[in-house]
Amino acid sequence: MHAVGRILRRGLVPAMLAAAAAARAHEAPAPPANPYAQLTLEELLALDVTSVSRRPERLLDAASAVAVITPEDIRRSGHTSLPELLRLAPGLSVARINSSIWSVTSRGFAGEHANMLLVMVDGRSVYSPLFSGVFWDEQDIFLPDVERVEVVRGPGGTMWGANAVNGVINVISRSAKETQGNLVQAIGGTEEWGGAARFGGVLGENAWYRVYGQYRGYDNSVDPGGAGFHDAWHHARGGLRADWEATPQDTLTLNAEYGAGRAGEYAYLPTLTPPSTPAVETARDLASGFLLARWVHDTPDGLDWTAQLYYDRAGRDSAGFGAVVNTVDLSLEGRFQPLEGHDVVFGLGYRTIQDAIDSTFLIQADPERRRTGVASAFLQDTLSIVPDRLRLIAGAKAEHNDYSGFEIQPSGRLLWTPDDRQTAWAAVSRAVRTPNRYESDFTMNYAVAPGAPPTVLRTQPNEDLDAVDLLAVEAGYRARLLDDLFFDLALFHCQYEDLIISQASPPFLEPAPPPPHLVVPSTYRNAMHGTSFGGELAATWHPADGWRVVASYSHLHMRLRSEPPGENAEGLAGDSPAHQFQIRAGTDLPHGLAADAAAYFVDDLRGQGVDAYVRLDVRLAWKPVEGLEVSLVGRNLLEARHPEFVSYTMPAAEIQRSVYAAVTWQF
Repeated sequence: MHAVGRILRRGLVPAMLAAAAAARAHEAPAPPANPYAQLTLEELLALDVTSVSRRPERLLDAASAVAVITPEDIRRSGHTSLPELLRLAPGLSVARINSSIWSVTSRGFAGEHANMLLVMVDGRSVYSPLFSGVFWDEQDIFLPDVERVEVVRGPGGTMWGANAVNGVINVISRSAKETQGNLVQAIGGTEEWGGAARFGGVLGENAWYRVYGQYRGYDNSVDPGGAGFHDAWHHARGGLRADWEATPQDTLTLNAEYGAGRAGEYAYLPTLTPPSTPAVETARDLASGFLLARWVHDTPDGLDWTAQLYYDRAGRDSAGFGAVVNTVDLSLEGRFQPLEGHDVVFGLGYRTIQDAIDSTFLIQADPERRRTGVASAFLQDTLSIVPDRLRLIAGAKAEHNDYSGFEIQPSGRLLWTPDDRQTAWAAVSRAVRTPNRYESDFTMNYAVAPGAPPTVLRTQPNEDLDAVDLLAVEAGYRARLLDDLFFDLALFHCQYEDLIISQASPPFLEPAPPPPHLVVPSTYRNAMHGTSFGGELAATWHPADGWRVVASYSHLHMRLRSEPPGENAEGLAGDSPAHQFQIRAGTDLPHGLAADAAAYFVDDLRGQGVDAYVRLDVRLAWKPVEGLEVSLVGRNLLEARHPEFVSYTMPAAEIQRSVYAAVTWQF
């Protein structure tokens, strides 16, 4: 009850009423039917995916380990944020570190700034060039407008470039044409609250638009003793999108968004005077936005191409670190069939990044301002060896960046489709993760030990780092065994070279800033290599009308070795779970009722001492009239609280059991 009262006081109901009144003031067209609702198994397998080959292809025909999260999956999961939603994807490891920070990885190398996974929203990269990871608190996606989320496990460097090492996540939004009408949503519960509104209208005969705004607030996580962790946060975001079908062959899109928020932090902020490394209650401010323009030209039998330009600005400001990053990205990609049996995709791109860093005792950047650029080109040909049965896919991407220079990422794939119910594939690929600004230019004083003199523990940058190199061998098999049963198996073996870790360097005395202190540094070097192998098995079963059961299991085994041996290798390998399992079931009941349940098992994290846990989520929903849905969601129901991941930059936090109610009205 206290949570509900807090929501009312914060103006959620007035905001909803204002949004509804504004919507009624317009003659908006009725919202279109959701084409993804209640898909049959056959329709699910026929869904187009574009993230594997940068061209539409059936999910069943993709020569990669790929999964699709549909709008129906989103709605029935009860998840309200993008990182939580990604728990649905087989093989992904998602761990909530505290109220506003997540670790999301594929096939290992988990962490607060996990840097082996490329994440995009409508083809716009959202990973931070400072750390090569994703700040998930900035990715406050308006989930009702998501058409699908494509999750590719394994290397995607040939198509998407550096940092698509162990996977690619591409969030694809619905067009403005598909989001006509009004939507109002309210959420309130024990750990989160918020509201959202969207209006879609017509600009002309062949042009449509939508505007939206949303606000989310999240309560504190807790420390191991159950006390509040001072990491409550809130975030507001709004945006607009317009789509114009200028001709039957040409579609122009304009998209703009801006968001801002504030998150509490409980972080270690070392000083040279006692207490030397206190855990301090502070806060960080977030602000980000982008402007994107896209021109898509499609012809039935000629050259298809897409040109895209976007500007992105992201800023973060906290007691220990401040940064503003500006990115401009221009790309052109196309597709054509030069000869019978050949399907070629190609692309060119250039990205420039300019950042400004506010140095503190915790983190100093040298230089504090830097501009970098990445130029790239890719080409891939799909050769039909036996029409509709056997295909060879070969391609490469060449890039030049300002950290490691020239990189090339080739791949070769073989796809065999003996009939329309099964597919087998195999692949060999190379992918790289380039050094980032943090590893090349940042000095971090992460702890101070008191004494005379004080001792500073420091990580130092290295301007001469090479890119992390991956050689991956993969194979997979998909089959629709029965009319109501489908399964997907993927196996992989990965060889990593030149992994970047920090290694001890000789200590030295430093006179400034005062008082004089002893520095015990470690320096980033390409000093680790290793292998990983494992697999993912997923199955979808429709046992009866109105029922759907989805299950998946993933296994990961990592062996890492540093030079000299023993430096952090076992800990890094143990940051990712060896075993994960999930099962989800949902059914439609009479009188507009629906019920969904999901259970997730996550193995222990040996490198952190985090125990294995089982998570249970349950959702009950009721549609009393067309367009109106009321739902009640319980998450983490089996335990009052539990840890999922421990970050070295902050004290340990635990995630609590939570319950919320939601009302969604689409009209």
